Amino acid sequence: MSRRRSKKEWYCKACGHIHKGPRPPQQCPACGTDESSFEEMPSTEAEGGDDTPRSLIGAIDDLVIDHHIHPVLAHAPNGIIPMAVAFMIMAEYLGQPMLGTAAVYSLGFVLLTMPVVIYSGLRIWRWRYRAALTRIFKLKMASAAVASASLVAIVGWRVLDPHVMDPGSPHRWTLMTLALLLLAAVSLAGYLGGQLVFNSRPEPQTGPIVPSSPAGGSLFTVQPFSAYQDLAARREFMSGGR
Repeated sequence: MSRRRSKKEWYCKACGHIHKGPRPPQQCPACGTDESSFEEMPSTEAEGGDDTPRSLIGAIDDLVIDHHIHPVLAHAPNGIIPMAVAFMIMAEYLGQPMLGTAAVYSLGFVLLTMPVVIYSGLRIWRWRYRAALTRIFKLKMASAAVASASLVAIVGWRVLDPHVMDPGSPHRWTLMTLALLLLAAVSLAGYLGGQLVFNSRPEPQTGPIVPSSPAGGSLFTVQPFSAYQDLAARREFMSGGR
């Protein structure tokens, strides 16, 4: 499967969103700035872009980056997991085992989405943040690992032992502890994601966010650079930086 670039591309200098079409949008769908913040990208014809077929992975990466797939998908587990944990607690104290069953089915759905959430997050990390291993990214990765392991343990245990959440089960509190650990992990990951997006968002026209060493007490700096520099980095990533 391949895809060729033929449309004009417009780069939002405020947030990095890339729009494809004959003219820029009246308003950036990502950050809300008007069309004056868009700058036309250099034609790919001069770089041989129209003659270079795109791989399936390249097409998927385009979707992940252009349409903000990671934050969209990450909101699903961040919303479902607190509900599922609340159902498990209510099942224990209200004596309603159906609530516990609903919680496990909900967590099973989240488990199915986790591979896509993690993959899209890694692609964004490698492109927008140049695979920086600062403290905030190490914490996010650790949170994702703990959340994934907890999900597998909870859902797998419930499948292998359907009565593990019954009132007389000696292991129900262990399962509840795993659920609380899962909730803590996704809450931390969501908080750190908010730090990345909001606390370090640059002013319009200044360029994207670049993480820095936390030695000076800050996890981020904003380093302005042109749309063309960021475009070059993106195309280098898409073409061979896997």
